[in-house]
Amino acid sequence: MKVWRLKKTNKRPLLFTLIGTIVAITFVFILRSEPNLATSLVAFGTLLLAVVTAMMIDNSRQQEKCRRKEELLKELIQWAEDIRKSSSGSIAPNEIIYDDVSMATASQMDFLRLRRIYQDINTKGTYVKAIAKIYRGNLLSATESVIYKLDEAIEILEGCLTSKAKENFEKVENYKKLLDGCAEELIIEAAKIKTRDIS
Repeated sequence: MKVWRLKKTNKRPLLFTLIGTIVAITFVFILRSEPNLATSLVAFGTLLLAVVTAMMIDNSRQQEKCRRKEELLKELIQWAEDIRKSSSGSIAPNEIIYDDVSMATASQMDFLRLRRIYQDINTKGTYVKAIAKIYRGNLLSATESVIYKLDEAIEILEGCLTSKAKENFEKVENYKKLLDGCAEELIIEAAKIKTRDIS
């Protein structure tokens, strides 16, 4: 069963049409009462020019606002994609050794590298959350979920060079999957907004 929904309409063109009608009616009254037609035409032309200029300025502002919001949404999507890319590699648990950082194997270096990447990504978290607040709703909660999981993953990675490194391995892999899922959800929510804005 098809559900019909009323489309959101932009009220500005309606407002400008109303203003134009008022200006036209005013012009008719001026013509009736003013014997000097040339003066009336100049007054009407000036009013019309003012209305058209106001419409153009308003339209330009609206386009700039839409363009800026689209850029911010792209930044948010890029941030989520960076998280997904950083979580795609896996670490071999059999190469992990204990205690001494100077004896770090490739796997432990992977832990360090991943932690550094997550920390770099996390520094943009406050900015990304501010972008999500513009749209609120599901996008904001998806962004907060990613930030929360990112903080937890960084904490776990910080303990990966201790004697519990092997125990943490599974946690890291699980958090990478959870983080990837949260980032994917964020991209989906952002895509919904882009689709909605286009239609």
